[in-house]
Amino acid sequence: GIVYLIFNKIIKIRKYNNIDIIIICLTILCIPLLYYISIHYAYRPGWDIDIVLKNVEYIITNNTDKIMNGYYSRYANNLFLTYIFLNVYKIGEVIGIQNGYFLLLFIQSIMFSVGGFLIYKIADMYFKEKYKIYSLCTWIIYMLIVGLSPHIVLTYSDGIGMFLSLILTYIIFKLEKDKDIKKDKNKINDDKEKNKLLQKSSISRIILILFFTNLSILGYYIKPQIIIISISYVIIKILNISYLTYMVIKNKNEDRENDRRGRKERIKKEIIYYIFVSILIIITGCIIYTHIRKANNSMGINVDKEKRFNITHYAMLGWNPESKGVFTIKDENFSGKYEKLKDREKANLEELKRRITEMGLGGVINQIARKILTNYNDGTFSGVATFVYIRKEYNIEGINKELSKFLKNIYYENGKYNMIYTQIMQCLWIGILIFNMFSYNDGKSTKISIVILGIIGLFIFEILFEARSRYIFIYVPLYIFLGVIGLKNVLRIFVVKIKGIKNKENVILYMCENTKMSKGNV
Repeated sequence: GIVYLIFNKIIKIRKYNNIDIIIICLTILCIPLLYYISIHYAYRPGWDIDIVLKNVEYIITNNTDKIMNGYYSRYANNLFLTYIFLNVYKIGEVIGIQNGYFLLLFIQSIMFSVGGFLIYKIADMYFKEKYKIYSLCTWIIYMLIVGLSPHIVLTYSDGIGMFLSLILTYIIFKLEKDKDIKKDKNKINDDKEKNKLLQKSSISRIILILFFTNLSILGYYIKPQIIIISISYVIIKILNISYLTYMVIKNKNEDRENDRRGRKERIKKEIIYYIFVSILIIITGCIIYTHIRKANNSMGINVDKEKRFNITHYAMLGWNPESKGVFTIKDENFSGKYEKLKDREKANLEELKRRITEMGLGGVINQIARKILTNYNDGTFSGVATFVYIRKEYNIEGINKELSKFLKNIYYENGKYNMIYTQIMQCLWIGILIFNMFSYNDGKSTKISIVILGIIGLFIFEILFEARSRYIFIYVPLYIFLGVIGLKNVLRIFVVKIKGIKNKENVILYMCENTKMSKGNV
């Protein structure tokens, strides 16, 4: 609300025609700025990040005997991420960067900055010129919560997942926006111009669809939750096509003969188009999948498929009442004691069934409530540097030590200003979640219904499987976008109410009317 008033009343930003150029310039400027800030409190993270980086270093230095094959046998989802990091480290060696982590950090700075531009464009495609101020609000809130998030120094799949989910959402909005070209072509009288416009539209749509599907495959092998937004898009499109097919069949007898012939021709063209696109998707998808398999096998990591922790393990882990669905070493040891994959899956399912049975209905509801709190009660999304995360602090020569001390006081758990920072972020996050509730009225829009379904999909995913607030981070920009939509709807309601009161000569009578009070009751 404060952001809205500042820019709408004081700066009058809606009158600026070059706001997009300003955002592009700010995006470019934010890349070195975010990198400069991040290196002043950077540290070597622990847990999975440390394991992945260690294995990358072992491969780079040809210490293949030290590679943790057992880790990748259990957590094969990090194989492709290791391959990406390995190539980043190799590029770092070529350009003279001794520690590849800092090149990863620079790439994170690019992703976090460009991510702000993407969410701005996504918002702009929805709000359009009339409500440009809300697109700007989306970018500002994104930069506060995501751009300046301590997640930037956690070079892992969460940051990459956030960026890829934004690219996928941007493509979805572009595909939906391109539908307007078909409406515009009816305004053109020249048939040649119509055909040219349609050809350009079809080619651009095919390129976007292929990019979307192949990026979804890549994203799945980096962070499985990324594909949820892709699935939501497919579901909404299937529902739309099913509804249109139903309407065509329903109105079949009412159509004239000429309209019927025209409809048949359109259906034939649509069928040929979708068959052609489907064939291209299958071919390119197989190529991408093959390259991912080759990339994973090229590192010399020996993966024992029998030791893999499958989806049954994470479901069992997610319904552990003692840990509130969070990772525990006890659950890892439980799954790890089984040598065969089938035995492990069977034991996981039996343990899962036992836990749910012992909980009962009340216990299940309580577990869901506790998991929701685990996922949504941290406005930093587990980004704050705790003693668990900090493996090694980097002391870089030439940095501003006063700035470094100040930033560590903000982003480190025991820092002087950390409590203030976390409380501010928590208030912003709670505000976003509250305003999300007022965005669902916009679900009539196909674009927004896709985003809402993606958010619901992530919610269900985190309820069913392992809980962790950082797993929400990849869709935080979309939560912000929906929150700003909710803010717009709330402000619109208040504006209508205020204008209504001003237009009434008798304010008390107006209040009575709105509370459905009759003259007799008054």
